[in-house]
Amino acid sequence: MIERLPNHQQAFLANRYPELSEHPDDSGGHMAYHRLLLAHPESDESVFIKAHDPSLLREKWRQAEMLAFLEKEARVYEHLRGHQFSRIPEYIEFDENILALSGMSVSNGWYWRAPADELMQAHYVQDVLTALDELEPLTPHTPEAGDEISIDIFYNNGWDILRNTDADELVETNIARWGKDLHPETAPLARSLVANISDFSLKRAGVIPTAFNHHDARQANIAWHPEHGAKIVDWSWADAGLSGGDKTMFLLDLHKSDIDVTPYIGYINIDYAKLVLGYWLARSNTQHMEGNHQVRMQQFISAVKASELLAQF
Repeated sequence: MIERLPNHQQAFLANRYPELSEHPDDSGGHMAYHRLLLAHPESDESVFIKAHDPSLLREKWRQAEMLAFLEKEARVYEHLRGHQFSRIPEYIEFDENILALSGMSVSNGWYWRAPADELMQAHYVQDVLTALDELEPLTPHTPEAGDEISIDIFYNNGWDILRNTDADELVETNIARWGKDLHPETAPLARSLVANISDFSLKRAGVIPTAFNHHDARQANIAWHPEHGAKIVDWSWADAGLSGGDKTMFLLDLHKSDIDVTPYIGYINIDYAKLVLGYWLARSNTQHMEGNHQVRMQQFISAVKASELLAQF
């Protein structure tokens, strides 16, 4: 992977981390960036690299957009460090359009999904909820020109579109497209969502930001260690949001993984759940810029599972 980076980025990494070598990284992530893990062969030292490379994208506007997201993420990290927020990686550096973070690898005891062990899972969930509680009262960073507001993105690309969309057709198209890859319960749940869609819809006027939100607080963006607690990454969506918004996103993601969130149901902000449900459902019907159809299928499943949880209210 490292040889695929532009020459100037390869040279920067070689000079900046001469004792570290590339190790396999299975974190996945956005196709528009190079991602790699550099680790010391004889110690636990490691650095995760997220590098912008315009050659990965065809359109000039998309190249600029992905660089802007990475630059914003770096700014948010600096903002959070300035507020002594401890739930971010200890090491953070941004240079040559490369964001470098503490490695936090699975081999060193970090979890990037909820642990299977029930006791550890309970500690994990509670620690993540506490971390998200610590974030909410902080002053959001100041947006720069061109920064999009996440709540507006969710609504404008969600319920605002769905009101002029045939939801029945959307759902049936998705079921036909991904039927063989979906859980047997997904199709009936999706049809139930459409039948009761008025119960899940949301008006923009009622969505008033009151807290600092990460806006993508899924398991994949949270590293957890039994001794070091939760560390949150991927901050390019972060800005003003709703109280309980991140906890809602996190619990929706756990529910999607078939983890029982009943003990935490009181943490869910119903408006935020409806907001992201609409976004996921509408986006599932659009073409992915890099042709990653799995992203759209997962957004469809997320919307369906969110409706299943919301039906309990």
